[in-house]
Amino acid sequence: MLSKVSFLNEIILGNFCSAAEVESQKLVDEAYQCLFGLASTDAGWNHLINGRTVSVLSQAFSNSSYGHDRSLQLLLTLVSACGPATWCKKPEDENMVLNKLATEFSVDKTKRKFELLEILVILLLGSAHKSQADSDYSPPWLSTLSEALAELLKNKLGGQQREQVLKLCSVLTELVGIGWTINAPQDQAKILLLLVHLSAIEVRMNLEDCDLKQVEAKASLLCSCYSILEGAIHYMVDGLSLPLTATQIGQLHSAMLGAFSAVIVYLDKLARETGMADLVADDSSNMELEITEYRTDEENKKYRSSLLVHASVRVLGAWMAEETLALRQDVVQLLPFLLQLCKLLFL
Repeated sequence: MLSKVSFLNEIILGNFCSAAEVESQKLVDEAYQCLFGLASTDAGWNHLINGRTVSVLSQAFSNSSYGHDRSLQLLLTLVSACGPATWCKKPEDENMVLNKLATEFSVDKTKRKFELLEILVILLLGSAHKSQADSDYSPPWLSTLSEALAELLKNKLGGQQREQVLKLCSVLTELVGIGWTINAPQDQAKILLLLVHLSAIEVRMNLEDCDLKQVEAKASLLCSCYSILEGAIHYMVDGLSLPLTATQIGQLHSAMLGAFSAVIVYLDKLARETGMADLVADDSSNMELEITEYRTDEENKKYRSSLLVHASVRVLGAWMAEETLALRQDVVQLLPFLLQLCKLLFL
C-alpha cells in the first residue's frame, strides 16, 4: 500500500503528467480521488502520514498547484482525525501551510476571510507545537496572523463573526500565549485591552440571566473566552514588562472582575438547580432559586459533568490563585459546592 501511496504522491507533484494539460489534470483528479478514499479509514490515515503524503499535500497547497484546494481539504481531514501526529514526519510542513493561510487571511477582504478563519482554527488545534505556549516559540506566520487579527478585532463585527474571531484568538493564545496581542505591529496594548474586554462581555452576556440550557448552548464560545481570560491572568502575573498604564491595568481588572462574578453566579445557579443547594451558603445577596424545569437525577448529573462546568471551575481557580481579595465572600460561599463537585468529577 505504501508503494501505491508513493505513486499517487508523484502524480500530485506532477512527475507523471503528460504534455496534454487536460490529460494531466484528469490524472491528478483521479489521484486525489484515491487519496480521499484512503483518508476515510483509520488505516488510510496511517498510510498517508507514513507515506510522505502530508509533505506532498503541503507542497501542492503552498505552490497553488492544480488541485491545491483538495490538498487543503485532505490536510484538514488528517488534522481533525490525527491531530499533531499529522506533522510528525516533517514538522516544517505545518509552517509552510500556515504561512500561506496567514498571508491569504491578512489580504482577503471578502467573506472568504471567515472561511479561512475556521480553517486556521482547525489547523492550530492540531498543531504539532501545542506545548510551546509558555516558551519563546515564534513561528514565521505569527506576525502576519497577529496583525490581521488585530485589525479584525477593531472592526464592527456581527455576533457570529465575533464568535469566530474569539475562537481563533483563544486557540492562538493557547498555542503561543496572549503575548501575541502585545507583539502585534500596531496599537500593542490596545489590542490586549480590547480582546480581554470582548471576552469578558461575552462571558457576562451568556451567563447572566440565562438558564442552564441556554448557557450550555454557548459552551464553545464561553470556553474560548475563558482561555483568553486565563491567558491574560498568567501573562500579567508572570512579571513580564507590560506596556500598560496603571489606568489600563485597572480597566483589565475591572473587566475580569465582572466576568468572574458572572462565573460565580452561574456555578451558584448550577448548584441550586441540580440538587446541590445545601452546599451553597445562604446569603441575603444570593438570588432566590428559580426552578425553570424539572430534571431527573441523570440530567442533573449531565449538567454538573459538562465540559463547560470543568472549564468554569478551572478559570475560576486561575482567578482565585492570583486575586485573593476581590469576590472573596462569594467564593467562600461557593467553596463547599466546588469541593464536592471536584470530588464527584475527579475522585
